[in-house]
Amino acid sequence: GIAMACDKERLVESLTGVYGAMLLQDRKRQRDGKLQGNPISAMSQSVLDTVINDHARIFPTEFFKGRIEAMQQYVEQLDDKRQKRRARRARSIHDKEAGHDDDDDDNDDQVRSA
Repeated sequence: GIAMACDKERLVESLTGVYGAMLLQDRKRQRDGKLQGNPISAMSQSVLDTVINDHARIFPTEFFKGRIEAMQQYVEQLDDKRQKRRARRARSIHDKEAGHDDDDDDNDDQVRSA
């Protein structure tokens, strides 16, 4: 007969994706600090903290193998890239507001060294 995946195996990809979305939400909350005074956010943060802290029990290796750890690494890399883009954008805006242009800075350095 045909081998059928059990319900738990069918949920692995979806739950891994949900966990990744939760990790991204947690990173955003940590970065933006938008938890104060919002009881719904506080409750969802409590659930999120529980899932993150107890992920080994919630996502057993038997079904998830290395997916949860891979998702954690992926989210960390994605967030790092976002942080770097934001920093570059902020520098660019600051330079434009200050009237600086990267090419002008290079030219100034060349003039000074001549």
